[in-house]
Amino acid sequence: MKPITKIRKEVTAIANRSRKRFGSLAAAMRNAWQVVKGRRLVANIAGVTLYNRQSALRRLESYAPEVINVRLEREADNQYDPNAIKVQVSVTGGEYKMGYMPKAMAALLAPIMDMGITLAASWKAVTGGYETKENRGGLIAITL
Repeated sequence: MKPITKIRKEVTAIANRSRKRFGSLAAAMRNAWQVVKGRRLVANIAGVTLYNRQSALRRLESYAPEVINVRLEREADNQYDPNAIKVQVSVTGGEYKMGYMPKAMAALLAPIMDMGITLAASWKAVTGGYETKENRGGLIAITL
């Protein structure tokens, strides 16, 4: 178990980095504690309609979630978002850049990754792809 001082430092670092987004330090601190205590977050992958990601998602539908590997990579030099976290997915026979973590969640998780803490991610499901919504999405779980 981590000493409480280290946990408080992590929470403070997360809150300070996300302060602007939440408008006040108090709101950012509440959110940072939720991230640290929650230990598990679920998120939709952003950017799945670009490039060949829809065909990759159609392929992933045929696999059980347990055999799909998810890797999160920090992209601090991303020109659009300095907090960008890339989502890489691999299965037998292929690896795909599925997109990115949503901007708001990346703002919370990027400071954690910048401190050297590894975030484990797992595949939950392919969403969408039915009559009223042709586009598919990807749902992942992140464990701190």
